[in-house]
Amino acid sequence: MSSNRSPSFAKNYPLHQSPLYKIGSKKKLLSLLKIDKESFKKISTNQHFNVFKNDSGRIIQHPIGKLEVVHKRIYNLLKCIELPTYLHSGRKNRSTKSNANVHRTSLQMLKVDISKFFPSNDIKKIENAFVYEFKMPRDVALALASLIAYEGKLPTGSQVSMLMAYYANKKMFDELSSISEENNLKMTVYVDDIAFSGNSIPKGFLRSVKKIISEASLLVKPRKVKIYRDHQAKMITGVILKDGAMTVRNRSLLSIHTTYRSVFSKEYQARSDIELLYLRLKGKLHAAGQI
Repeated sequence: MSSNRSPSFAKNYPLHQSPLYKIGSKKKLLSLLKIDKESFKKISTNQHFNVFKNDSGRIIQHPIGKLEVVHKRIYNLLKCIELPTYLHSGRKNRSTKSNANVHRTSLQMLKVDISKFFPSNDIKKIENAFVYEFKMPRDVALALASLIAYEGKLPTGSQVSMLMAYYANKKMFDELSSISEENNLKMTVYVDDIAFSGNSIPKGFLRSVKKIISEASLLVKPRKVKIYRDHQAKMITGVILKDGAMTVRNRSLLSIHTTYRSVFSKEYQARSDIELLYLRLKGKLHAAGQI
């Protein structure tokens, strides 16, 4: 496939056919991203991010202006690359629902969550992903990583972040997938939420999972480790699995009810407040309706 082909109209292709693969110089990289040297110097700084807290109190770093356009171009290049079936985050036609559906009929399930996963993806890990997975020269990989990172880490609010979190940890995820297949288990990944399921979770399997994650200089959150046995209701990425069916968890239903009541509360009289609440309600209803 020609590197001149626009990724916006391309079907998914192997990584080695990506225009980013083995791109040999910063000049070629900037040309691919449609920016010049001066623009590169200006936008590869922390000033081109909007930092704020979302409704959950989580700090979001969102690229703005010219940098947002560049992040979108990087994302458009990344999203065309074929991905493993186990990955359900950061890609089209995959969701928390598709992630849960893989495990719907399994008798047993192991669920683990990686501690401080997003902050662990520093600029060096991003750079190394481009060096080892995309086979870029070190200086080109660093230039691209510097366009993506905020304060030396993967930003939480960029389009590229979920896919870059995968590529920065691809070796680990692939190793987990291999031991999953060896034990006749299904595996899914949704950002930092990893699940394994099948007829039974073998003795010692969790220890093997922890070892692979530890070798990647990461840790499993002890309180988030959960083994579900036969006939237990299982919760994964906000979805309840029970007797082969998927349902919305009670907390989500309560959140919908609370938001619905807030729309008609005297506490929220300003039109802007009501419109914001309505959008939140619409989003929550849409998410529940997908299950």
